[in-house]
Amino acid sequence: MTEGRHLKGRAGQTGRAGRMDHSDEADRSSEIVGVWEVADEAAMIELGESVGRALAGSSTVLLLVGDLGSGKTTFTKGVARALGIDAAEVLSPTYTLIHEYVGRSGATLLHVDLYRLDPEEVPATGLEEELGRAGIKVVEWAERLPWEEPGALRIEFELLAGGGRRLSARRAAEAATGGEEG
Repeated sequence: MTEGRHLKGRAGQTGRAGRMDHSDEADRSSEIVGVWEVADEAAMIELGESVGRALAGSSTVLLLVGDLGSGKTTFTKGVARALGIDAAEVLSPTYTLIHEYVGRSGATLLHVDLYRLDPEEVPATGLEEELGRAGIKVVEWAERLPWEEPGALRIEFELLAGGGRRLSARRAAEAATGGEEG
């Protein structure tokens, strides 16, 4: 095992970056999807790539929350790499707000950065419609999103004292599919 290329899993076990532990049906329905610790940029990219591979072919929204410099864009580079997109092309879309990338297989990645927006400005961007499109959508600074995104995977990035990062992932509740007529 190479130092810094591994992380601590939810049960305290050390494993390769990005192993999402769904050992039984109860875990799949729980709020917490996983908790990982990464020591460096390479491990962050590896974790993002593992998550990207697990989500490939889906229409998933990833809501990334964390301080400036916590690794959100680096994680997104890993997701992009899993989709056949050159990670070097992935830059923070702080000024353009949204970048769209298409991988070698045709998989799409929509990369959104809400850093420069206040929550009340977000609806005017048309983002709600964009998040409904096919492909993987990654939203940095998702705490500025003024609505709940049903079924989204919310990943919180925490800076650790030694320079590493802890990521905690939770799945948002699915949207209600209808109710009683009355």
